[in-house]
Amino acid sequence: MKRSLFALAFILLTPALCWSTPELPVANGPVAAIAEANGVLYIGGSFTTVGRAVGGWVAVDSSGNQLSEWPRVTGTVYAIASDGSGGWYLGGSFYAVNGQVRSNLAHVDQNGDLTSWSPSISGSVESIAVIGSDVFVGGSFTQANSVARQNLAAFSSADGSLRAWTPDPDGAVHVLEVDGSTLYVGGAFTLIAGQTRRYVAAFDAGSGNALTAWDPNAEAAVYAIEIAGGAAYLGGEFFLMGAAGRLKIAAVDLNTGAVLSWNPGANLAVRSIVASGSSLFVGGDFATIGGENRSGLAELTTGSNSATAWNPSPNGAVSSVALLSGAVYAAGAFTTIGGQTRRGLAAIDSSTGLALSLNAQLESSASVVRATNDGIFVGGGFNVIAPVARRNLAAIDLSTGSVTAWDPNPDGDIADVEAVGSSLYVTGQFSTIGGQNRSRLAEISLSNGAATSWQQDLNAQGRALASGGGTLYVGGDFTSVQGTGRNNLAAFNLSNGSLISGFNPAPNSTSVYDLLLDSNVLFVAGDFSSIGGASRDFIAALDAATGVASAWDPDPDSTVESMALRDGTLYISGSFSNLGITARGGLAAVDASTGAIESWNPSPNAYVAEVSIAADKVYVSGNFSTIGGENRGGIAALDPVTGLPDSFDPGVDFYASVLHAGSGNLYAGGLFSFFGPDPLRHLALAVTATPTPTHTPTPTATVTQTATAAPTTVPEVTPTAVPTSVPGPALSLSTFRARSLSPRTFRTQLQITNNSLADGTQIRIRLLLVPRLGGKGAARRVFSRLINVGEEGSTISIVRRFVAPDSRMKGGFRLKVLVKRPAQPARLLSGYASGRIRFS
Repeated sequence: MKRSLFALAFILLTPALCWSTPELPVANGPVAAIAEANGVLYIGGSFTTVGRAVGGWVAVDSSGNQLSEWPRVTGTVYAIASDGSGGWYLGGSFYAVNGQVRSNLAHVDQNGDLTSWSPSISGSVESIAVIGSDVFVGGSFTQANSVARQNLAAFSSADGSLRAWTPDPDGAVHVLEVDGSTLYVGGAFTLIAGQTRRYVAAFDAGSGNALTAWDPNAEAAVYAIEIAGGAAYLGGEFFLMGAAGRLKIAAVDLNTGAVLSWNPGANLAVRSIVASGSSLFVGGDFATIGGENRSGLAELTTGSNSATAWNPSPNGAVSSVALLSGAVYAAGAFTTIGGQTRRGLAAIDSSTGLALSLNAQLESSASVVRATNDGIFVGGGFNVIAPVARRNLAAIDLSTGSVTAWDPNPDGDIADVEAVGSSLYVTGQFSTIGGQNRSRLAEISLSNGAATSWQQDLNAQGRALASGGGTLYVGGDFTSVQGTGRNNLAAFNLSNGSLISGFNPAPNSTSVYDLLLDSNVLFVAGDFSSIGGASRDFIAALDAATGVASAWDPDPDSTVESMALRDGTLYISGSFSNLGITARGGLAAVDASTGAIESWNPSPNAYVAEVSIAADKVYVSGNFSTIGGENRGGIAALDPVTGLPDSFDPGVDFYASVLHAGSGNLYAGGLFSFFGPDPLRHLALAVTATPTPTHTPTPTATVTQTATAAPTTVPEVTPTAVPTSVPGPALSLSTFRARSLSPRTFRTQLQITNNSLADGTQIRIRLLLVPRLGGKGAARRVFSRLINVGEEGSTISIVRRFVAPDSRMKGGFRLKVLVKRPAQPARLLSGYASGRIRFS
């Protein structure tokens, strides 16, 4: 039961057009393994925290507790503006709110309900202002409601229709501010409404939104505008305002636009200004302002050029500031402020500069904050609130959705987990876990998270686990277990923890990716071409007791990475194009007893990473866009008989590389940041599905040896028992180190020299890109080419460019080269070479 390290998350799938809301915690990194036992969900992977998913904005109370009635946004929120009736207009870079499509703009009423108001913007929204029945929107875009509008537009607050107003500034709009019927606009433009206005301008809403003569003439971008005491206080990147030197902050006359004498100056950008009486609270990137050392947040006064003594000292930039009842609310990129740990959001006493009790613990930085008596509203690029420290392994109580105290704290990645009785078996790339030294394989107590006394260390990564009949099976990259030779596959007696000496199939691969136990048959998927004493390519059926391969042989032409079993049919997915002479593009159904290729053929148009059975459906995920003749965005539920997809079509931005069925639920995980129109990057609440049908194996599934009869005591199968290869070519492989993750490519050159095969002999060359961190799927790209020896010379150079699948896989890749004779029946490995690529 393997799980891929490409999984960033896991979420629930249901067999209809619905999926659940993310009420369970999420991880901040790849989730590779899922197991369920006694109402607890165990997750493993490569992460450091687990916390509640909230989307791109959140409302919290004065202590930082989430106010749950407000909806989730899929994406980033940059702008929050009151509608004057207790509701909010939201803007940013998002595409859905509470599961409904919204293109960078949305409206939520005072009850927290998403309204039908849904104008669309073709780019990001950075600021929103409301005057009467007009909703003004500024940002970086070229269309509004599919009509040409550049960076600034106005909509009806009633129905979202686009106003005829076309100011079309020639640069982005960063800030909008309202004073009576006047709309002030700041940004990166120099031309607006057909007239020259450098970075700041004003419109009269009472005169048809006409541009006014007000023209302070800034020298560079304006990010902040605050109206107070007859002046407009401006913040930004400028060092001149008109002809006057003004560093990043200035005051101009509200009527004439003339620069006032007030001149505190800041060394870096000012991004937010709010006024309270004669005080101005200022946030930004600066380290000095008003002649004092003030990092990111300071108090100025309208009557002085000097900063006050108020000094919360955030350790990062402040992007937005708000005021409420003697508290200054700050949003930004800090983790400490006012003498306390506060991530992304804080409330500061306006007198002392000390942090108040609000402690929302956002996952990452925040962009905007608005403070009201109904709650503190904050938006940004975060998706998680109040994360709990958990390294690579965690447990979640499914009844409450909370992270439990269980904390084995492995020091490396977890590739798979398997719950058996009162224990959780874990494999991966760790060296310590549960307070003990355990190398890549361990037994952990489900009650307290401690490692048991069982110790069977692997000398290289473990990737897959399966259990049954008192036996635990482990597959991976290893060549020894506790000093005893075992190539990629081993079995243990669960009654005493011992390595089973009579089970040694010895696949000749670098990796075993998936294991599936069905009664007395162990199905194995990996990179091998021989296993259990027989020639078998990429998949095999072994006697679960002896490890001897049966005659079962679907003969895929490339890697099988995932398997699922239903009513005597084995569904497989991977990189293959054919099973024997039958075309099957990465997804197929095989008779589990005979190996015959079944007619089931959904024909996805691209790679399929994972297959699983739940609710009497075959769930698949990959980077396909069509499957079974229908459009499906990377994930689908297929009929197990016809291969046709049902209506389930959430769509993902990157495929799910983990599908896991448990207790009638189907969880999925992958690199996606959304699932359907929801921000389900990590975990969603489980919804009960129809239980998976129980498969009763038929007697014909029993594995038998096909050569000489098995002796009473079956000897260990060692690599020498595998049929010897015919003489083959010597291989020389050279690879070139990738210096950058962009464009994340590298080249490889393969030379075949000293070829001992006769001219005209056909060989197949396969290049496999395998992630060093234990992933699968798109992390491996297979190049396959048939070559007739002699026709292209005895020395062949192949230069091929591969694209690395994801910038997060910084551990690099192994490049594996297989040269194989496709002639039947031998299908023997003729040569092998490998090299390693490490991204810098």
